[in-house]
Amino acid sequence: MHIRQKMISQRKINRILLLRPVSETVFATGHPRDIRVPFSLKYIESLLEKEGIRQVRLIDCMADHLDPERILSLASDFFPDAAVISPTTLEYELTLKISAALKEKNGCLNIVIGQDATASPERYIFDGSRVDAVLRGECELPFMDLLKAIEEGGPLGAIEGIFAPGHISPEIAIVKDPDALPFPAYSRKEIDKYKYYYPLPLNKRVVWGHVLSSRGCPYDCIFCSQTIRESYGKQIRLRDPLKVAEEISGLMAKGVNTIAFADDNFTTSRQHVLGICHEIKRRGLQIHWTAHARVDNCDSELLHAMKDAGCLLLRFGIESGSERIIRVLKKTQVSDWPEQAKEVFALARKLGISTAALFLIGNPTERVAEIRQSMSLARQLEPDLLQICNFTPYPGSAAYEELKEKIGDAEVLRMYHYRKPILNFSAVSDKELEALYKDFYRGFLFRPAYIRRHLNSYCGFYLRNTEVLRTLFNMRKFILG
Repeated sequence: MHIRQKMISQRKINRILLLRPVSETVFATGHPRDIRVPFSLKYIESLLEKEGIRQVRLIDCMADHLDPERILSLASDFFPDAAVISPTTLEYELTLKISAALKEKNGCLNIVIGQDATASPERYIFDGSRVDAVLRGECELPFMDLLKAIEEGGPLGAIEGIFAPGHISPEIAIVKDPDALPFPAYSRKEIDKYKYYYPLPLNKRVVWGHVLSSRGCPYDCIFCSQTIRESYGKQIRLRDPLKVAEEISGLMAKGVNTIAFADDNFTTSRQHVLGICHEIKRRGLQIHWTAHARVDNCDSELLHAMKDAGCLLLRFGIESGSERIIRVLKKTQVSDWPEQAKEVFALARKLGISTAALFLIGNPTERVAEIRQSMSLARQLEPDLLQICNFTPYPGSAAYEELKEKIGDAEVLRMYHYRKPILNFSAVSDKELEALYKDFYRGFLFRPAYIRRHLNSYCGFYLRNTEVLRTLFNMRKFILG
């Protein structure tokens, strides 16, 4: 694709649309999908509202389950001067369609941000495209710089992460000081939209709040891509625990009673976790919370501190029960990954912290016997919840770079880790892999002992959070179909 568009001209921007589109593929698979906060858009919204001089509208099609026609209608009716669109790979074609409609209706300036744009910016900027610029990486502050440059006619070349005609930054933007950003603001209606579908050992209605306490992840997992992450880069950037606790307190004032820490890995920094736990307790915040963790970051002392500060559930990426596959995935350098996992899950269970075990199947060169090792490990871990994804080499991952010669453009735009793999890189046939995926879920979830234990722990929660029960019950079609 050739970049021959006209360069961005100076203009005044008064009305700004923030948009997260969604592909019907996300809902069509039948697998539960948490409604997570679009953090970049929410931070941009807060930065713009802090200025107080523009009209801003955020349309989140994931949260509101909007179809493409409704998306186009709502976006066009706002008559934006600029639109900031945050798609994943699945929404590429929809994003181009939206950009064209907005451009043709009122000459809207279209800026694409987010995971897919960061990995493949040239896909959006080409001759005939109606996308004016891509901002790669953590673009909250670069967007404000771009806005100022456009309005004042200033140079665009120095804007971190920009990819536009005549201006291509070699760097992917990162937020060096996360505490420099204002807290995202939420209406009560928004708070009710963003939720996890994980059951919790609580006998009350859960009202979720979402907090990003750190950015970056230092690990080398080959499947990791911006498409499935909340932040960019390996450099760890930690927020002040005082600020984190202040944000939690503000969410609690709006009715939130459970926090979902959205960090790519909450336990990367031991001192950071201990600092947040200390501050929660010091302030007397009666809050429950969940987070994503790694078994090689956790020990008895850390788990005790998290439990004492209100931790109810930890989600662990176990990935595989085969140590060979763990090495293929570059998940860890340790040689006893399954044993570490068993030890941490046993500690969590003893302390009363619920666990979710996340597995990948269909990994490169993986054999049937190795998938069965994962099944066996899942039963040994006895997590409260199980989640299985298909290996998916999204753009931006090390796996994609290694395998991209085998992946066509059309296949890239259809990949989704909760659907039958578009491409199979394992040593298992497509038919066997599909059967093993369902057997993995069925063999774990449909055991009488698991069902009894699960209902005993979560019956009260389901009675008060019936939409979670409905969502998980509907998964039977996905597993049995």
